[in-house]
Amino acid sequence: YRRYKDVPSYDEYSYMRGNPMNAFYEEAIFVGYRYCDSYKVEPKYPFGYGKSYTDFQWEVINMTLRKTKLHLKCRVKNCGKDYSGKEILQFYISCPQVHIIKEYQRLVAFYKTRELKPGAEEEFEITIDTKDFASYHEQDASFMLDEGDYILRIGNSSRNTNASAIINLDRQTFISIHQNVCKVRSEVREITPPLIKYPDEEEKLPRLQLRHDDFHTETFDYQNPRETKDKEIEEIIEILSDYELVQLVVGAGMKSVLLNQNEKNVPGAVGSTTSKLTKKGIPNAIFADGPAGLRLSKRSTIKQNGKIKMVDAPMEFLELLPNILKKWIFGNPDKHPVTYQYATAFPIATALAQSWNTDLVEEVGTAIGKEMEEFGVEFWLGPAMNIHRNPLCGRNFEYYSEDPYLTGKMAAAAIRGCQKVPGNKATIKHFCVNNQEDNRQRVSSNINERVLREIYLRGFEIAVKESRPKAVMTSYNRINGAYTANSYDLCTKVLRNEWGFEGVVMTDWYATGEEFADSALCIKAGNDLIMPGKKSDKKRIFKALRKRTLDRKDLERSGRRILTQLLEENKEE
Repeated sequence: YRRYKDVPSYDEYSYMRGNPMNAFYEEAIFVGYRYCDSYKVEPKYPFGYGKSYTDFQWEVINMTLRKTKLHLKCRVKNCGKDYSGKEILQFYISCPQVHIIKEYQRLVAFYKTRELKPGAEEEFEITIDTKDFASYHEQDASFMLDEGDYILRIGNSSRNTNASAIINLDRQTFISIHQNVCKVRSEVREITPPLIKYPDEEEKLPRLQLRHDDFHTETFDYQNPRETKDKEIEEIIEILSDYELVQLVVGAGMKSVLLNQNEKNVPGAVGSTTSKLTKKGIPNAIFADGPAGLRLSKRSTIKQNGKIKMVDAPMEFLELLPNILKKWIFGNPDKHPVTYQYATAFPIATALAQSWNTDLVEEVGTAIGKEMEEFGVEFWLGPAMNIHRNPLCGRNFEYYSEDPYLTGKMAAAAIRGCQKVPGNKATIKHFCVNNQEDNRQRVSSNINERVLREIYLRGFEIAVKESRPKAVMTSYNRINGAYTANSYDLCTKVLRNEWGFEGVVMTDWYATGEEFADSALCIKAGNDLIMPGKKSDKKRIFKALRKRTLDRKDLERSGRRILTQLLEENKEE
């Protein structure tokens, strides 16, 4: 943006509103370039813009529509004389403005070329699924393709594109039928929709015909998710007492990892599952924070009794502890031998997304995965993939983009790379609508259904469906008054019933408590693992069991999902 007041949420955001307890997503779907392009706000740099030492030309060689898939063959040429370079071809779609107002255009695909020398060219083919053109109709609780003309735009930024074709749909078509989730409790008064009109000359473009009969409508079943039961895991579940099941679904606590009290430890790790069930054949797993690689203690001391203590604090708050506690937690490198575990600091997510290079991001994920294997870390708490809603968000640097499609593709690439190593588990976070740090454990993100699904869930959906991460971390915040960790709608209906997620859902660190999310309700909602784990979490779960507001079957379901991940590496070996 040229100035902060150009941000649609500039006067509503967090403390700017004077009420950090509630955030109202009044800008609706018009986030980032969607707002600038739709409301004719001139940005300082257009979305997708990149400075180059050379110039490129591109053209569409061939374009065909095979039922619901658009197939494109394109050519990109470095038309400069002096320098090599790479180009990023971006594909946007402008939807017909009928039934509901849409943004001027949205990103639906992109391609990054190899390095091209002056005069060199590259041909490539790309397939675009026209189902991705759909918008969410709240009244029908459905993603729909509205009838009319869809304009395909191709270029190297949102403000430098050429309209290349019109894809006409003969009638309104249901793509998927859902249940609305996260019911709005406080009215969200969205901004006045823009008047969007496409240039008349675009009607002269080549036309392709899309037929509603070629689409299959997906209708979701919201019964209890079907669970694949493994014989070995079922045998373990049967012999676990209620007490042991509670130990399994609540993490071992920060004290356990800071003081090296687990069966397995990695200095600087932020959490682990319990090590009290190893005699039952259940190993404990180590969690390392991300998302720019592994955040571990660089140096540790080894005492004569084999006790390991970290020297360097991986988290700043540890430096603020009283000296008496520091002596208890930290080792002295002047008195004992030092061992090292230097992990790579990779570029943060925003920088990686600016590459528009999924192959590169997958390589980063692979490198992180190899370091996980080297240091003995099972769960990497990354990638983080919330949307850049407002530039004042304190953790935007950890997140990829203002665009959900680019966010999802980048996260999917990182997950693929990380999970190439058997036993590695990527954890996408923070699920979801976590777009401010101020009062993050109490704030309610008040948002309408369409906006939730098109902008703030879309990236997570892409990552889950394309790369199957082994874990999801719920966010601190509430959505429409309900904590995400306590939301059956999000943890079960959306993640499992709609997207087919089969991994572990965990809380963010210390997201549960007297004034926060309820740990027993977490388990009931489908949030399987309470992290990092506290005695009060266990007490609350036992209390719910006694009152029968929580059933042992709820614990078994969560325990089953956790065991599937903990025993995964042994099974693959």
